[in-house]
Amino acid sequence: MTPEQLAAASKPYVLELGDAFSRCPDTLRRARLLGIPGWAFYIAGRAGALGDVRAPTVAAALGFIAPDAVADGWDAAARVVPPVEVAVANLAECCRWGGQQLAGVAGVTRLAGLLRRVVDAADDSAMPLFAAWRAMPVPDDSPGARAAVGLLLLREHFAAAYLLAVRAGGMTPLEAVLAGRRARRARWRAAGSRRTRTSPRWCGAGCGRRR
Repeated sequence: MTPEQLAAASKPYVLELGDAFSRCPDTLRRARLLGIPGWAFYIAGRAGALGDVRAPTVAAALGFIAPDAVADGWDAAARVVPPVEVAVANLAECCRWGGQQLAGVAGVTRLAGLLRRVVDAADDSAMPLFAAWRAMPVPDDSPGARAAVGLLLLREHFAAAYLLAVRAGGMTPLEAVLAGRRARRARWRAAGSRRTRTSPRWCGAGCGRRR
């Protein structure tokens, strides 16, 4: 298998598992403990790694979430707790989920090591969110936690690379999201599905969250 084939084959698993922890009820409970809404926890938890920045900077880094939706979440969190603390809590939840869900997976220690090698070797040019996450200390050194964090980092790298590719191709993030939805609807129709639900404030490959 070539590196390109491996990347294509692993992409669905990275996208699904890279933020699976964020859908865990225990993770959502952390938002309530911090006193912020779930959307605020998602935005600040993901972008708080950037530090003390303004909402427009966060929107530019995330790319595929409407700026007003980013501002809603970021400002709601910042009024209660520094966003970087939300990011630290988010990373702790990722480690907790990995320790619970991945610890028993065969070969998880090797997986964690391979993920770390890939993450460490990745170029972070023009990828501020990926670079910020990669620089954050991981609070749990267990294999399951390290594997979960590695998947999270690879997902952020994919989201950043996709955003760069979209802009280099002359599209806006919104155009890319709409194009992706049209393609999905075409696939659903071909499969006989009537599903048409879409997220109201765009979101895209770099989001993975419904509002």
